[in-house]
Amino acid sequence: MTIPALCLVLSAQFTAYESRDGNPFSVPGKERGFAFDLRVEAAAARSHPWLFISKHEIEKAREAGRHALAGEFSRLIRDAETALGATTAAPDERWYDAVKGKPFDATYPDVYARTAREPAAAWRSALTLARAWALGGRAEFLAPVVAQLRAWASYRFAVEHYDAGLNYAVWVVMALECCDLVFDELGRDDRAALAGFFGRALGAVLRNDCFWLEYDIGGGLNNHLAWHRYAAGAIGLFWGETAVVDFARNGARSLSELAERGLRDRGLWLEGSIPYHLTAQYPIIAALRLYRRAGLDLPPLAGGRSFRDFYRGLAHVVFPDLTLPPLGDAYGLRTHLPDAAAWHIAAELWPDGLAAYMLSRRTKADPWAALASPPPSASPEPPVLASELLTEHGYAILRVPEGPPSAAQAMVFATYDADGVHSNADKLSFMLFAGGRLWLEDREAATGAVHSFSADVQRTLNRHTICHNTLLVDWQAQRGTGEKLDLVGFRRGESFAHVTLADLRGRLYAGVRQMRSIVLMPDACLDILTVAADRSATFIVPLHVAGEFASPALQWRDAALPEGRPWSWLARPRKVERAGTLRFSFAAG
Repeated sequence: MTIPALCLVLSAQFTAYESRDGNPFSVPGKERGFAFDLRVEAAAARSHPWLFISKHEIEKAREAGRHALAGEFSRLIRDAETALGATTAAPDERWYDAVKGKPFDATYPDVYARTAREPAAAWRSALTLARAWALGGRAEFLAPVVAQLRAWASYRFAVEHYDAGLNYAVWVVMALECCDLVFDELGRDDRAALAGFFGRALGAVLRNDCFWLEYDIGGGLNNHLAWHRYAAGAIGLFWGETAVVDFARNGARSLSELAERGLRDRGLWLEGSIPYHLTAQYPIIAALRLYRRAGLDLPPLAGGRSFRDFYRGLAHVVFPDLTLPPLGDAYGLRTHLPDAAAWHIAAELWPDGLAAYMLSRRTKADPWAALASPPPSASPEPPVLASELLTEHGYAILRVPEGPPSAAQAMVFATYDADGVHSNADKLSFMLFAGGRLWLEDREAATGAVHSFSADVQRTLNRHTICHNTLLVDWQAQRGTGEKLDLVGFRRGESFAHVTLADLRGRLYAGVRQMRSIVLMPDACLDILTVAADRSATFIVPLHVAGEFASPALQWRDAALPEGRPWSWLARPRKVERAGTLRFSFAAG
């Protein structure tokens, strides 16, 4: 059978802005009538919890700011001066009356903007001011923090949505830390009002958590649940509510259960996206820190798992420049692993060489963490990057040579994984890093939409097979699969690494079997794709090269693509037609 084939080589930068219409499939969750008042009278008389930082730690941070870390202290003060005027009164919540009852998918942008982005920005500024006041004592930093706590004390937490619990959790913990830092400056009435505020926050987060568990959203294991338990546990510890603390530690989807069931392959989170590991990592590690500070700990994990795996897992999969492979939903972003927020906490909980190494490679300043966290007690120790199979997920990593991260290393990251909530139609795809840069990449469009996850470009383009380096059949995206594909072979040697992956039963495309062998060598990468079909089909092989064309003059002509999404996202498609072998060359920069 003669089967037409086409190879697409794409190197353009996608940009897009579009939000999708509502989807009637999703409907608002029912009201559960959950209420929690945190025993307001007892809370009003509560002594300073000192949950996030102690008096002694503040004194040590002040001393460091006067001497060894004077530069970090100056940066914190500058950040606080910038934040002056950025604090806000609680937003008007009447906007929700106009959208309440609409399908959740139709309200993603509004809900994200009003319950996540805007409040988080306000509390991020307030927290910077509170921290600067705690170390510097300037009254001009204290006053707006107290004013914001008072202004938000009547906030209702009324929104019902998939994301409401997570959205609230992120900034409520910031507000709680603000309350901790300025606690002694608050009167009894202030504390009673804030106990009501945090009680309503707790009720909203746990009500949303019930919704997630009742409807098994996200497969029952999801980063949202980690954030719910972080916020609930922090509120319970701060206000002395032991029942809430016990729920977060030992209840359904406790942090221990999430780690036991959610980690794979020495510490990778299960949602189908490498960058999303960080979204689950931070709340779990941050919660563990608060429990230890309160003299508690979390139950040990079963099945050979460890909370320590949560911060070590990503170190096995980084590119040699320490960026994360943008596998799955990454929203067009590239993440430098040492800049992740949890490294200072990890160094405090598990002071080892890996945490010290990652902190030594940071490119983003975090003056508060530098001042308030204990300095790493271990010498920096880089991870050893090796070729390996991550069989629980379905990933294959090839590295030549193996060893600590270096510009001389080449790496292939290939996937044969099952679908996850944040995975893409990218099976049997691979990315190639060589010569100090990513040459073959998963290409995602950066969106200008308010909410990236629900944006039309994410749904119709970024998750489509066209954005990945794998076979496209009849211009259609791969079908979803709830199981891993076939691992045929894996070998590693001193100067090579090899993997063969396959779909031998036509799970991605009906009637189409395919096998891909990739061999990585010090100066070359050989990719052999073999395809067989029991029907007439058109094969397209997209390759997303992160470089500029450097080939001799080629005769480019306009090309026609199918109508509709995702093809309408692609501007000015062109083609080259030539019989026989066609060689493309690319150059960096």
